[in-house]
Amino acid sequence: MKSAMVAREIKIMNEILHPNVVQVFETFRESSTVYIFMELCTGGELSMAIAEAGRLGEEQAANVTSQMLSAVQYLQAENICH
Repeated sequence: MKSAMVAREIKIMNEILHPNVVQVFETFRESSTVYIFMELCTGGELSMAIAEAGRLGEEQAANVTSQMLSAVQYLQAENICH
């Protein structure tokens, strides 16, 4: 059962293609380990950026919110639970 659930999650991750969702490039299994090669995101954590800056400016907050909502809308349109 667990193996089937992991395989299903990997299948879903491989099918997602959106500029605001991290892309999976390749996956492979070795014994009981699954390796997932994903897009490198170098921007850091949003929460850390907010903590360091104290707050986001209105334009920055609008941009980040727009990107997140675009990704959620895409996932919902694909019937993917987020």
